[in-house]
Parts: sequence; structure tokens; C-alpha cells
Amino acid sequence: MFQSTNCCHLVAQGARDPREGARHNKRSRGALGLCFLIPFLCTITGALLSAAPVFAADKPVTWKPITQALLRVNDQPVKNWNVYEENKKGDPLLLAMGDRYLLIRVHERRIFEIAPAKIEHKGAELLWDSATLPAEPLATSEWLIKDVGFAYRLGVRLVAENRVVDLQLPHPMDLRYL
Repeated sequence: MFQSTNCCHLVAQGARDPREGARHNKRSRGALGLCFLIPFLCTITGALLSAAPVFAADKPVTWKPITQALLRVNDQPVKNWNVYEENKKGDPLLLAMGDRYLLIRVHERRIFEIAPAKIEHKGAELLWDSATLPAEPLATSEWLIKDVGFAYRLGVRLVAENRVVDLQLPHPMDLRYL
């Protein structure tokens, strides 16, 4: 075994000379650095991917009308209204009643009032820039989200107006078994 008169040399366990111990220590430091590098890169990648919708929010969102939906406010039918969806999942919804537009985020149970000037009509579809979302939602209570057979039922009370909005949206047709 190699003996040293200087006490400052550190020799890795099982190493025959100090140079071999130094190579072993460099390899272990490299492996240790790699163990910290991989989670760091995963965290950075996750942060960038989660921020992607924020960067994509610069263009207006296209809202498509939902046919065969039913709307009642305080158990009375509404004459001039329509409901729109951004995607096929039914969340969020855009409810147009006359000149009033309500953005309904079903899963968050929040409703925002959108200024009519921010909505652009393009045939049967609407365009709206989600960057113009109001900071505060409307005060709501008594949320009811229920599957009632051939439709989804969404009920909510607008507290400031003391109105109950009852919206029924049809299930998409399931043609897999026909």
C-alpha cells in the first residue's frame, strides 16, 4: 500500500494510490451533479410548459354556439339568448342574453361579466380575447351542476340581482354503439 508522510492527502477507500482516489472522487461528483441536474431541467421544462397558455392568450378565442340548449331565468324563458363553448368539454361557457355576456367557468364555479365591446361577431361564432377578463367574478351562490339524463343542468343564483339562471346543455350524441 502507498504510504504518505503528508497527512493532507485523502485516499479513497480501496484505492492503491492517491491519484486513483482523486479520479474516483471526480466520478462521484459528476454523478452527484447529474442527479441534481435532471430534476432541475424537469422543473424548468414544466414551468415553461405551464406558461405556454399564457403566451398563447394573445389571440382571440373562437366560441361556437351550442344548439338545443335551454335557458330559464327565475323560471321564465329568455327571448334573445345563446350559449357558446370554446371546446367540446363544455368548460368554460359564454352565455349571451341580449347585450349581456357572461363567462361561466363551470369547474371553478365562477361567473364573469364581459363587456359587449370586447366581443366580436363572426357569423354564428364569437371572438373574444381572454386577456380582457375582468379581475373580479360576479357574486354567486347555490350552484347546481348535475347530469339529468340527456342533458347537463347548470343552475346558479346571481346574488346582486337575486336571479336564478338555469341552463341545460345537451349531451353530445354517442354514436359508438349504433
